[in-house]
Amino acid sequence: MATVYASTNDALVYKSLGGSPYWDGVHDSTTGTAVISNAASNGVAIAANCLAGGRGTIWLASRVLMDFDTKDISVAPSAATLKVYGITNGTADIIVLKSWQDLSSIATDWYNAMIDPTTVIPGNAWDSGDVTEYSNELTTWSTSGYNDIGLNATALADMASLDTFKLMIMEYDYDYRDVDPDLGGRSGCQDRKSGLYFADQYGTSKDPYIDYTPGVAAGYGNAVLGVASGNISTVNGVATANISKVNGV
Repeated sequence: MATVYASTNDALVYKSLGGSPYWDGVHDSTTGTAVISNAASNGVAIAANCLAGGRGTIWLASRVLMDFDTKDISVAPSAATLKVYGITNGTADIIVLKSWQDLSSIATDWYNAMIDPTTVIPGNAWDSGDVTEYSNELTTWSTSGYNDIGLNATALADMASLDTFKLMIMEYDYDYRDVDPDLGGRSGCQDRKSGLYFADQYGTSKDPYIDYTPGVAAGYGNAVLGVASGNISTVNGVATANISKVNGV
């Protein structure tokens, strides 16, 4: 197994809105209300909810973004697991999506970075067909340990093809599925919250990271002089993908 840790470019972006256009205004917004980029943890890091209070009903969704340095991964891993350490509130089911955030600056427009800008016009309504899934729905959330999120074949391929692997963690039942969480009044509101630790927390004992099994390039697949084939790109200048035997073996 090998490990790659999230960078400190991780962030939470949330959108809150009271009144018209209600849930659609939150779900389809091109920008968030605010971005939190230097917190060690957040108790409502992944959420979709409505709150009834003195200001009336408020619709809110928050989305978490992370990135990982994968420039040294040239062959798609055979398996990979995103590991996120939970903290308080474990009621939100989640899904991991591909993301296109611009890492030159952390901004509120990261809120809809899961939408491929070449396929969906910014500001238009989006649904699950307009984003790329990196995982299945995760229906459990530990608030006192690491949550293991298996990454799919699309994610594995992107880990090998992209120098920076970027993802978004989104609440599944309401935000991803675009289901209005408001059922009327405080007692009827649907509230989903799951917290997590970010890379900004001290040390790495609770940092997000990806555990992966290095893939083996097509072609010669054995160790050479004690070096695993997954760590060898060429032998005497010849790509391992083009090698079937070494010295006739």
